[in-house]
Amino acid sequence: MLNTSLVDKFIDTTLDVMKEITWQPPTLLYPPANKTRQKRIEDAYLNFINPSSIGIDVIGYDSTTLPPMEYMISTELSNPHGGTRKRLRAIARIKAHEDARQEFIKEELANLDGRTRKEARIEAEFKWKEMQRKEMAQSRQLQWVKRGGRARLLRRRERELRKEKRQLQKLRDLRLLPATNQVIPHPQVIPEPTVTL
Repeated sequence: MLNTSLVDKFIDTTLDVMKEITWQPPTLLYPPANKTRQKRIEDAYLNFINPSSIGIDVIGYDSTTLPPMEYMISTELSNPHGGTRKRLRAIARIKAHEDARQEFIKEELANLDGRTRKEARIEAEFKWKEMQRKEMAQSRQLQWVKRGGRARLLRRRERELRKEKRQLQKLRDLRLLPATNQVIPHPQVIPEPTVTL
């Protein structure tokens, strides 16, 4: 049981007001299967949200009577990194890849040049795989450049070049004192190192 003295001390709302049900479940609107009807509903809804677009004065506009809008923008609100969107993109990518492959084979079969259809198909498959291998290598190279691999390689080569120049400079500046156990070599021209890519 609820102690009424505690209720009176901390809560100033009466018990009959607390028991009153004020929330009503929303009536959900779902888009129809017919695309033209759905477009009409969406246009009517957008005009209802922004009545000034069709010349209705916004005075007297009640925003509390808006119907739910989530179903109309569910695609835009869904997470692009979510599993469903990733799966749909993967399916579309696989389908586009297979369509391009079929189109390539069809073009190769249209121009037989004295080959049988079987030979032309085998040759088309080989050409397609070679083309895909080259494209993958090119995309890997581009990804490597975008990740900064080329810049890192250039920096590393510059560091190695500076180190080699320092070592050569130390050798040039080296002065040997005459002694019985050593021979002073004649000065020779040491070529400058260069960076090549």
